[in-house]
Amino acid sequence: MSNFIFYREPREAQLQGFELAKDKEYWFHNWDPRTGKTKEIYDQFRYNYDVGRVTALVVIAFPSDVHLVWRDEAPKDLPPDFLDKTKMLIWRPGKMGTKSARAAIDDLASHQ
Repeated sequence: MSNFIFYREPREAQLQGFELAKDKEYWFHNWDPRTGKTKEIYDQFRYNYDVGRVTALVVIAFPSDVHLVWRDEAPKDLPPDFLDKTKMLIWRPGKMGTKSARAAIDDLASHQ
């Protein structure tokens, strides 16, 4: 069992997934929709960030509008002090060539 302090208590399946993958260099989740993978992946990200293994999380979400779940769940699953030091960019095909989108990409790329 990890000493990791969860911001929001995980369900049993989320805790099992966390414990199974938390110290692995690579892992793959193939969970069904609406089973809590967003929280479990955010927990994995924060744990691995805290121990110095990762500095970024890239989520590719399909179908359309699933990205909104990831955006909306972040404040529920990541503590405010951690969320304050993160950057999130929602990639929107067809919109990424605009001046404001390029500025957001540059801001994300230079974030430390």
